[in-house]
Amino acid sequence: MNKNNGLSFHRAPLLAALLTLGSNACADTITVRSDYWFPYNGEPGSAQEGYMIDLLRLAAAASGDTIDYRLMDWELALERSLTGTSDCVVGAIESDAPNHLRSSAPWGSSQNVVYALDGNSIKLKQVGDLKPLRIGAVQDYSYGDAIDAVLAADDAQVSRVEASRRAFPLLVMKLVTHKIDVLIEDENVASAGLKQLGLSNRVIPVSSSLTEADDLFVACTPNARGTKLIAAFDQILEQSRASGELAKILARYGLEDWAPATP
Repeated sequence: MNKNNGLSFHRAPLLAALLTLGSNACADTITVRSDYWFPYNGEPGSAQEGYMIDLLRLAAAASGDTIDYRLMDWELALERSLTGTSDCVVGAIESDAPNHLRSSAPWGSSQNVVYALDGNSIKLKQVGDLKPLRIGAVQDYSYGDAIDAVLAADDAQVSRVEASRRAFPLLVMKLVTHKIDVLIEDENVASAGLKQLGLSNRVIPVSSSLTEADDLFVACTPNARGTKLIAAFDQILEQSRASGELAKILARYGLEDWAPATP
């Protein structure tokens, strides 16, 4: 004997659809916008979207949500995430997003490094030693107060490129063709970029200690929704670090934990 709890068979598919709809009613789409800054965040939809995006997707999946991640000009991404047109940016230092809500703990560490061609005679002991050099930098990027002051000086010789996934290769091209003497870039970004370009032995660091490293954060809209998102992101970072999942994600990008948990 068939038992259908009083429901006719032709209504069963409708009920299943309604139940499915109900189970997804609370599902949310979290919008993330940032400019290309691999290995922190890379090409959307690629096999390596960047470890920060991988972590965000873990956080979203835990609550049945999804991440809508797209590339956008950095200044525009900051503006839209501040006003709520989009939810969050990744890879922001504190001075990038002073009015955003930021993750409680850093999601990475960024060390600015000065690079030059192999065989150069450049000696850098302090930030002021950059002043006589032709410097390559990315437009609208902050390199910390001390370096920013050098770049902003009236007599500074700065060649800037627009922020995009082509920014670092363009700076390297300027360096190789002797249009600039040095370029400044995050150590992890430069390492990944030079490896892709096959120039790791030709473009080398000449100083990695001119400034202290900056903490990197996820930064979201300062409202109730942003508060909820930041709480979820804080939780996934803590959990993935404790479980070892963070180490596995970072290993896919050739990285190690910037703040490993102590036993």
